[in-house]
Amino acid sequence: MIKNLETVHLRQWKMIGVFLVLQFVFFGCRTNPPEPQVHAPGQDLQPSSMKKSDLAGTWEFRDENGAYCLTLNREGHGVYEWQEGRLVTTRLDNGRWQGKWYQTKNDREGEFDLRLSPSGNQAEGRWWYTRIEDNHSPTQSGGRFALIQMPCSPQVEHSVPSTPPGEDQRHSQSSATFVAPE
Repeated sequence: MIKNLETVHLRQWKMIGVFLVLQFVFFGCRTNPPEPQVHAPGQDLQPSSMKKSDLAGTWEFRDENGAYCLTLNREGHGVYEWQEGRLVTTRLDNGRWQGKWYQTKNDREGEFDLRLSPSGNQAEGRWWYTRIEDNHSPTQSGGRFALIQMPCSPQVEHSVPSTPPGEDQRHSQSSATFVAPE
């Protein structure tokens, strides 16, 4: 009987031991997920390590015709005043920033492809049309542009024309060209 009692106690201790080992394995190896890194203004990032959330903030769009403000959220999506524009980031990988743009007011849309600077707060590249009104294969070319992450000055904020240029002007075919402030 004593031998049976010792066997029962031994089995209980084995079960407790197994239970504790499983607890250590399950809970002891668990780690908390890493805290998201927040991109502080002025902090340089390597373009290869950037995430869409690093694009959040105000960017100044510049091309040969002027400049305007673009505000992006943590997904890299944003809006701009010209022609009720909207920008959508579709890919950010190894310093390459790609996306689409849409303009409701003049019924145009297209895509863009940018290369980020080593600091990650500037980008240069090109844009092109994918649709102009009912034409889904437009032949009009796009253009080159630059983005700089910075607060927009009042002059830039007001450089967007209040009314679209006339159809006889070169700007009417542009998705994101503006009259420079006077």
